[in-house]
Amino acid sequence: MRPAPLHALLVLSLLAPCAPAVDYFVNAATGNNASGDGSLASPWRTITFAVSQVQGPGDAIHVAAGVYDSALGETYPIDMKPGVSVIGAGFGVTILDAVGVGVAGIRFNAVPFATPTRLEGIRISGTGGPAVRVSTPDGSGITIARCSLSGNGTGLRVEAGTGAVGPTFRQNLLAYNVTNVFLVGGTPGTTTIANFDRNWITFSTTQGVAAFAASGGSVAATFSGDRIESCFDTGLFATASSGSVVLTTTSLTVFHHVNKGIEASAVGGGSCFVSIDHATVADNTGAGISLVGSAGAIVSNSIVRGNTGGDFAAVPVSSVVNCVVGPGAYVGQNGNVNVDPMFVDTSVDNFQLQQGSPCIDAAGPGPANRDSYGDSRPLDGNLDGVSLPDVGSDEYAHAHIATTGSTTVGGSFSFVLTGTPGVFIQNSFAFAEGPPLAIPYWGVLFVAPPIFPLGGIVGFPPATIPLTIPNDPTLLGLLIYIQSVGTTLVGGNLRGSLGNPLRLEIL
Repeated sequence: MRPAPLHALLVLSLLAPCAPAVDYFVNAATGNNASGDGSLASPWRTITFAVSQVQGPGDAIHVAAGVYDSALGETYPIDMKPGVSVIGAGFGVTILDAVGVGVAGIRFNAVPFATPTRLEGIRISGTGGPAVRVSTPDGSGITIARCSLSGNGTGLRVEAGTGAVGPTFRQNLLAYNVTNVFLVGGTPGTTTIANFDRNWITFSTTQGVAAFAASGGSVAATFSGDRIESCFDTGLFATASSGSVVLTTTSLTVFHHVNKGIEASAVGGGSCFVSIDHATVADNTGAGISLVGSAGAIVSNSIVRGNTGGDFAAVPVSSVVNCVVGPGAYVGQNGNVNVDPMFVDTSVDNFQLQQGSPCIDAAGPGPANRDSYGDSRPLDGNLDGVSLPDVGSDEYAHAHIATTGSTTVGGSFSFVLTGTPGVFIQNSFAFAEGPPLAIPYWGVLFVAPPIFPLGGIVGFPPATIPLTIPNDPTLLGLLIYIQSVGTTLVGGNLRGSLGNPLRLEIL
């Protein structure tokens, strides 16, 4: 049972979050480019027109639910501006339909994007080119988050301009493109840089992610917590014939590919190296991890087994360390073992660990990060009082918090608590991804202005806690991070383990 809230409730009067300089609005149903002024009461009609009117930096264009296409007046490519963010109401409802278009749907092009610039909450589909193309001397300010790039020639294409490119791609869905992600090296002296964080990359007709260096330039990309699955060629493919490719991955889940899970190739004068840490590479038709030519790799703290074409192809035994592998030459070397990792249910593509898995707390100490499912790493998975990382892409968590429903102004949603039976889940919150403040289990957190309940998010799993957001536009953009914590008694000692951090934004 949930503890009953006290009558004395915790009330926090909080300043509004740091908002963009000006908020503008686009609405396909009610907007008008001729008479509108971009306000909430009088929105514009198209994204193309809104971007042409807003100068930034720090301004944001909020795009309402609807279909935005050529018939409405959209023209392509839509060129983003540094410091001007485009934010949809969610990729399930805000749709940029570029059917029949042979160029990029949205483009970050030519000029530097060092100023923070967000593309968020939009589905881009139908273009014969890339849904999003990034070609800029400096992409360090670009964040593309919670978008769907689906049903295009390429989902995302990143290429070097005259210097380095460094955008961040976070929690996007890339699906049913010919190639979901295409990273292209430029000419000598340029580096294509990209950072991937917990994206779902699936069902492409070629590679899930392809990184090419053939013109003398370099590709350098990081992947953290990404899930690459069910592509009709190789999941993660890197090749260099002139120039270099360096991919650094952690907590990567790679499975069900028609060809190989991961392949690195270096031929001619190129160099290619892939670092694979805390990965799960399983159930691929070809080899799990393959090296071609002079390419190199280091595979550590990973589960690589159950791949039809063999778990490794041309990967030196010395390059595989502290991994759970299938039978063969790697077993008994460098801490590698052949044991059942105890996945929850691979028949439904659930490669998370069950309670009691030998992979739990089986890796050495490492940096704090997140796993492929959004949970914090490391956790105390076996509740022995010591937090150590798990082997593989999943970090076993005793507590998990998620949301269902709409987190829009005036919307209704629910917190959903799941976890190990008998573990009590409590939560804390923060206004940035940093140290959180506790939400007391005896009360309810209220956020003001305006006042509305956020807390009382406690209970024994499974539990569902419904909430309603007031229909007040001043809440737009409120951003809160909630951290779940699970506690239980073990041998008379109180043991606790963090769960996943949850990002909650009022849209």
